[in-house]
Amino acid sequence: MAGLDGASRTGLDVLDDELGIELLARIAGDGDVRRDPEAARRIVALCGGLPLALRIAGARLATRRHWTPRMLADRLADERRRLDELTVGDLEVRTGLGLSYDALDALGRTALRRLGLLGAPDVAAWTVAALLDLPQTQGTEDAEDVVERLIDAQLLHFTGIDRAGQPRFGLHDLVRVYAAERAEAEEPRAERAATLGRALGGWLWLTARATAAGPSGEVVLQNPRTLWPVGDRAAGQVLADPTGWFEAEAGAIAAAVERAAAMDLHALAREAAVTLCSSAYIVNNRFDSWSRTHEAALAAVRRAEDRTGEALLLIGLGQLRYEQDNFTESMTHYQQAVGLCAELGDARGHAAALAGLGSTYREQGRLQDAARELTRAIDDFRRLDDAAGLGLACRFAGSVHLELGEYATARVLLDESLAAYRRLGSRRGEALALRTYGLLHRALGEYEAAEELSGRSLAILQEFGDRLMSAYAAQARAKARLRLGRTREAAADLAGLLDVCRTYDDRWGEALVRRTLGECALAEGQLTDAETHLTASVTLWETLRLPLPRARTLRTLAELRDRLGDERGAAALRAEAGEVFTAYEAHEARES
Repeated sequence: MAGLDGASRTGLDVLDDELGIELLARIAGDGDVRRDPEAARRIVALCGGLPLALRIAGARLATRRHWTPRMLADRLADERRRLDELTVGDLEVRTGLGLSYDALDALGRTALRRLGLLGAPDVAAWTVAALLDLPQTQGTEDAEDVVERLIDAQLLHFTGIDRAGQPRFGLHDLVRVYAAERAEAEEPRAERAATLGRALGGWLWLTARATAAGPSGEVVLQNPRTLWPVGDRAAGQVLADPTGWFEAEAGAIAAAVERAAAMDLHALAREAAVTLCSSAYIVNNRFDSWSRTHEAALAAVRRAEDRTGEALLLIGLGQLRYEQDNFTESMTHYQQAVGLCAELGDARGHAAALAGLGSTYREQGRLQDAARELTRAIDDFRRLDDAAGLGLACRFAGSVHLELGEYATARVLLDESLAAYRRLGSRRGEALALRTYGLLHRALGEYEAAEELSGRSLAILQEFGDRLMSAYAAQARAKARLRLGRTREAAADLAGLLDVCRTYDDRWGEALVRRTLGECALAEGQLTDAETHLTASVTLWETLRLPLPRARTLRTLAELRDRLGDERGAAALRAEAGEVFTAYEAHEARES
């Protein structure tokens, strides 16, 4: 960036929080800045640690004694006016950036503008090729040359190598704001729309390649039409580690969808969000990017009165809230989607919404309602010959009939689920069905089979890179091993699972693992640890408002009270649990 004192270009060296606050305080006057360190840190962050920006921010505070650091931080938070705020006297960040921008060649200026338009935190070189519409055969290599020139100009910086093996590059926050301004000022709306279409088209093309190579088992509600072919090298990196690639690209994709939605490119935003929801993009609970894409796209389609898009995005939001353990909101979204899809005649969307609604009812303990909606979904998916939908709906329905103690029906449904996933070629779907099959064998007292099936499920999920569902498979195997009296092996399975569930913000999984840890500690005679884990599990189930798993945990707590000689306490816990089992028609009501 150009330093204003000598009108020469200098680097974008940045300061950490401590040095940034020191510079800000020295120029503004120590008092107010030191008294509000939180606001000072916000200012440093919003200035990106850039010394010139911090000098200007400090000077503005020094010359406006009625401003507090918090007031300035709030003003800087508005990205549209941030560069306007960073000016005082003859010092102006925008002017300095303009000198560096003007020194670039035409292709470099175009690349910078379009990176600003995209708004991504960082990108791989192939994305720059898409932004510039470079030919596939040589595009990535040419884009790498442009990237190097931007790095030489110190307008772009290397952020690291991602899990897929791609070098990634990002703009300084203030450079990104400036570049976005230039894009809006210099490029017609049609060109900006085409640029976003190519970038999202590249992600969707790579997503399609990854899905074809290893289907996630999710229902495909819409096949992408906006595709921009990417070179073989990028495709190879995706296929080598699809989960890692999605992890690396999640933030960039979300930013691009938000930009498309903000420009009212509702069809593009919808297509990207819906397609990604049917892929490995949603594996491992990427809640932030999932929510960002769907909320932005939903607002855009509603402005455009695109009811088909609204229905599909409501299904995605229903699934998101389900994964976030927010079953009330999930149910509402799915119910709205069921009605919209029926009105629009969208059979596949209708079936997917019914399956989602049934799964939500299952978690709420509404087992008969769940069985009804899932049966309707299965009938629809059979008519559509949709293997992914059939695998999903039959798996959920099988688990519901397992809860009801209808084991023969559960087996038939799980057979159909497993066959559907295998026909689809979805190893991940197969693994999820195998885990549920293991639960059925455990309920039947066939613990060796339960252990073997959950172990097979675990191996596939680990291969797929699905850490969260691997944790669920490991927990299922631990339960089977507990029933076989192999507590040490069960404890080994459970090691680290709480951390995994917390990493992915999965409170349902955390409650389940806590309960299993309590059972393991109880089996080993570690009664204090057992009480700690079981009590924590009950609290989590209460927070999630899930009476049925809470009742099952109370039943285990009753065993603990027996071991402690508290017969009255144990009886009270069993009675409370029994009332829930009866109310929800769970199989335990007939077993007690």
